[in-house]
Amino acid sequence: LGGYIDAEGYFGIYNNVGDFIVGGYDKNVLFEIANILKEIGINAEGPKRTVKQGHIDKRGIMWNGDMWEIRIRRMRELYKFISLIKPYIKHKKRYDNMLSVENNLLSRTYRINLNQELSKSLNILPKEDII
Repeated sequence: LGGYIDAEGYFGIYNNVGDFIVGGYDKNVLFEIANILKEIGINAEGPKRTVKQGHIDKRGIMWNGDMWEIRIRRMRELYKFISLIKPYIKHKKRYDNMLSVENNLLSRTYRINLNQELSKSLNILPKEDII
């Protein structure tokens, strides 16, 4: 999962809100990722089709297949996901963007101790071969 996220994932901040997206043309891979996330206790949105095959974008480029995405936007879910996946992200830009999102989450949670919540909510540890 870490390797796939390095290649196809995206961490970003929009309107001061952290976000994670992983997408691709192979919906079977994304449904498998969604199942893994569910198994390790991460509630994610999707996978859902975001672009249909044949769509022509504003640059005039036609999409050869359906684009599918999984998103994690909820603060607690995103923080939990980052805490679990962090050791497995090797791509420098992806890692730096992930840290920016993590810092954004922590800066917006002055009333909530995310680390304390995380330790309470993790009743299973992910297997290293999954992450």
